[in-house]
Amino acid sequence: MHKNLCMFWSHIYLFTSYSSASFIGVYLTVAFACVDTPMSLTNTLEPILRLRTIVDFPKVRERLRLEHGPAAQFPELLAMQLHNVEADQIDCDAEVHRLQSEIHRLQSHIAFLQNQQHHLADYKVCLHSLKSPIRRLPSEIMLRIFDFACDMNYIASNSLRTIPALALKNVCSYWRDLTQSCPQLWSRMYIKRSKFPRRLPGLPILNLFLESSQQHPLTLKVNDFWSYGMTDYWVAVCALLNAHHSRWQKTSFILTPDSRRELFGGIIGKTHPILETFALNDNGRAHSETVFNQFLNSPKLRSLSVLFLRTPSKAQLQNTRVAWAKLTTLDIQSWDRELGNVLNICSNLRELRIHDSSHVVPPFVTENSSVQTLSLSPYRHMIQRRPADPSFLAVTLVSLTLPSLSSLHIRGTSGFGRPGSNHTWPRDKMNDFLTRSSSNLTNLRIERYPITDSDLIDLLHRLPSLLQGFC
Repeated sequence: MHKNLCMFWSHIYLFTSYSSASFIGVYLTVAFACVDTPMSLTNTLEPILRLRTIVDFPKVRERLRLEHGPAAQFPELLAMQLHNVEADQIDCDAEVHRLQSEIHRLQSHIAFLQNQQHHLADYKVCLHSLKSPIRRLPSEIMLRIFDFACDMNYIASNSLRTIPALALKNVCSYWRDLTQSCPQLWSRMYIKRSKFPRRLPGLPILNLFLESSQQHPLTLKVNDFWSYGMTDYWVAVCALLNAHHSRWQKTSFILTPDSRRELFGGIIGKTHPILETFALNDNGRAHSETVFNQFLNSPKLRSLSVLFLRTPSKAQLQNTRVAWAKLTTLDIQSWDRELGNVLNICSNLRELRIHDSSHVVPPFVTENSSVQTLSLSPYRHMIQRRPADPSFLAVTLVSLTLPSLSSLHIRGTSGFGRPGSNHTWPRDKMNDFLTRSSSNLTNLRIERYPITDSDLIDLLHRLPSLLQGFC
């Protein structure tokens, strides 16, 4: 910005007395300017500050260093100039305050504009979603996507908004209609007693899922792991699930004895026509044989997982022979010496999972030509705190003969292999098992189990058909 400056010079000779006999003269050169146009930082600011003087500070400092020069010859002019300097100082303070206020105003305006920008960006996304290709997908494909997204609805008090089926339902009216027309989205429920919503009167969430699932088969996971003692709300939950027992298809229960009696008490003697998967862990206590046989005799049962498998008597085994023969998956934690009698009649068994119970495991003898997958691992629930039995792997390998085995998974714990651990790799027992079975093992997985390099190399040499291995 062009400024017309009227410059003039004044020489000021100031005397500073350090004693009564000597004076030191300081010569200052001050440049004053009369500003014709207002000084402003931007073209948008109001012309408020008009400087009366402009001081050439480099020349002033140079004169101060020289310490000589003539005295001022016009005291009146000097007094007027000093007065202008004081006035300019006052005006500068006021202008600094005004500019600071202006900066705050502009910063607030910038923040406002940024918020507007974010809102417009969100609005643009919403407008774009109206033209999204997903809105043109057929309802059948949308339902397949929903079914894939809703794996399990975890009904917990702190996650009601994130339950998959409810989250999809709350998007829009179209999605709400789709979810209501798809009962399988609501048929998969995980209920954990410690997290179940109890503050709402009645059981509105559970009732909503049971009603929305209509007559579709149910997939249930119920966990009452640490809770002891029955309360009114939990009795109501058990009663409500009990009322829909004929719709149970895939179930997994971790129950205290009280919860087991409450949940299964009213269904003894009733049929479960579509039950395919049944898993029961009653916190370390033996199952009631009546309950066990009740679910074992379900006509479509294919997968059975129990904490303790008490071998039935010969008469009971003969009566349930057909049920055992239908099983394709068996998962057990503890057993007795007659386990081999059960495995021998499981003619369609494809997968066998045996867990280390930390108790001294009894040997058994069986040859099952249908088992293709064998998994040997520690106890699968947290309640087990005692160390595992070091002889578990060896006893199990000695007891089994599996000619059709194609996949073997051996898993230890983080404590295996540490100093002082009694767990060592049963090399001879493993070699005997492989020789006795004469199977074409294609998949081997060893996790957290101590095995030396020489033992591993020896094992791999005995598996010419191996395609996948992990250790």
